Amino acid sequence: MKLKLGLACSALAMAGALAGTVPAAAAAPTAPTASVAPAQGADEAVAVYPEVIPRYGEVDVHWTAVGTADTTGPTQITLDLPSWMTIGIPMITDEQTFTFSYSISPDGHHLTALYTGTQKPGQTEFLQARVSSALTIPPGVITATVSNPGDRNPANNVATAGIGGETAPPPVIPAAPRAVSSDISTGPGVGGSVVTITGTSLANGMVLFGDTPATNVSCTDTSCTATAPGGWGLVPVTVVTPGGTAYTPSAFLYTGPPPPAPPAPALTALDVTSGPTAGGNTIYLAGSDLAGGLVLVGGRPAADSSCGTNLCSATAPAGTGTVDVQVLTAGGLSPAVSGDQYTYTG
Repeated sequence: MKLKLGLACSALAMAGALAGTVPAAAAAPTAPTASVAPAQGADEAVAVYPEVIPRYGEVDVHWTAVGTADTTGPTQITLDLPSWMTIGIPMITDEQTFTFSYSISPDGHHLTALYTGTQKPGQTEFLQARVSSALTIPPGVITATVSNPGDRNPANNVATAGIGGETAPPPVIPAAPRAVSSDISTGPGVGGSVVTITGTSLANGMVLFGDTPATNVSCTDTSCTATAPGGWGLVPVTVVTPGGTAYTPSAFLYTGPPPPAPPAPALTALDVTSGPTAGGNTIYLAGSDLAGGLVLVGGRPAADSSCGTNLCSATAPAGTGTVDVQVLTAGGLSPAVSGDQYTYTG
């Protein structure tokens, strides 16, 4: 079963991180076929695969970077079920080099998940939700969406699947969102301000203050309410939906001191300590407080950096000699220690 495989892979990845080694990555699911040719730049495509039987079942949602550049930052995935089916606790793909959170609506029919990390072109991630259903399976449709502020092509951001003999209708791509106004445009640096944004086509929206997702987000087609995260200075406020990104007319000004910085990151091990001068090989880094970090190799940003709380992955840049590998987060720069050095060879 896919569920057992996902559990085993996750446990193996975490065990490897704690031991200072990283297991080989599990084979990624087959990427969904985009409905149009991949756009230049970042682009996501979503697919949904239900396996529903009376009383029980599972629904898998896959999202794939089908563009020509990394897809980075926060990506929101939603899953909508028929009224006679409810969602259980979802499980995420086996990778640990990103952060992941989710919420389920009170009625159990809607899942909103937030993935923050980097997907290289061709990389697929998936979540698996256990579901409870009626004693019989009446016809119905399951819908999944994906949203990312850098997405260049909304035409593949919605997927549908029929169950109970239902033929899934073609996915309906929502219109591009429009943010007309926000009720407040300033708040304390520690966050916590509740902002209401009005506009059109805002359903399934993700609200960002700068690059940081808001919390407690609730969006209808005509409005979103969201709690501002902590921050500093003047930042744009955006609503990101499967149909695109909308900027509010006014930016948000943080006043007073920002929230305390998170703990400084620390590295404990690298899985690879040497590689060619041309770069290009993948490095995994184990440590603590790494979430959202940027991997630096010899002081230079590595490509494809993606960091969860205890594990990062990155592609080594070109270089020479023996250099320090470090991670930079909002909490600072991880200390350079001899055990985290990387040597360029040949």
